[in-house]
Amino acid sequence: MRILDRYLLREFLLFLVLGLIGFIVIFIVVDLIEKMDVFLDHKASLLLVTEYFVNLAPDVVVKMLPVALLLATFLALGQLNKFGELTAMRAGGLSLVRILMPVFAVAAGCVAVSLVLGEYVVPEATRARDTIFEEKIQHLQRSTPSERADVTYLGRGGRVWLVGLYLVNEQRMHEVSFRSSAPACSRAGSTPPRRHGTGSAGCSRPATCASSRAARRTQKDSSAWRWTAWARSPMTSPSRVTSRKR
Repeated sequence: MRILDRYLLREFLLFLVLGLIGFIVIFIVVDLIEKMDVFLDHKASLLLVTEYFVNLAPDVVVKMLPVALLLATFLALGQLNKFGELTAMRAGGLSLVRILMPVFAVAAGCVAVSLVLGEYVVPEATRARDTIFEEKIQHLQRSTPSERADVTYLGRGGRVWLVGLYLVNEQRMHEVSFRSSAPACSRAGSTPPRRHGTGSAGCSRPATCASSRAARRTQKDSSAWRWTAWARSPMTSPSRVTSRKR
């Protein structure tokens, strides 16, 4: 690395680190002012408050890293231009792209760091921060939902199950329907369907590919239910498909 690159990199990294620290401090101060009454009312210890804000830092870094990069670029180039150093570099035969190569390298590294933090660090830190604030400071108990509405589930064979209401404790579904994205079977007289992976379009199952015409669910007893679907195949007689759950 040339001396000029090290010099520009040192100036750029200095402003970048200062910008990130400044943004983190601003976020912490604003969040502390908003939650000060909660900390005082519940007599939160200094260790819990510190742990809460430590878990806040990764989220702030991911959010403000692009702004800090832009700010550091403006300040570093402004300093070089202020003292005529940028003009001297251009007079020495260096293009603007060549001068900014260290800045581009740092920006690419920051993109990789931001992706890693956003995928692996920020979710865990956010979950830990919420746990600290709700359970350890406010002493709140999280309630498990007893039912869920409008649930969509991707099953086998490309079937998308649509559940209007799901009872968690009873493990029961109401208003159930499904959509199949499997390819339609070949008609009579056409090429027979092959299994998946043979390179031919058509059904991937050896059985007939049925399209649902009507569906009904019947209640069997208090602990089990049966869902019956009437289906018709273009190659066979009507058949009935039944699934049970206990």
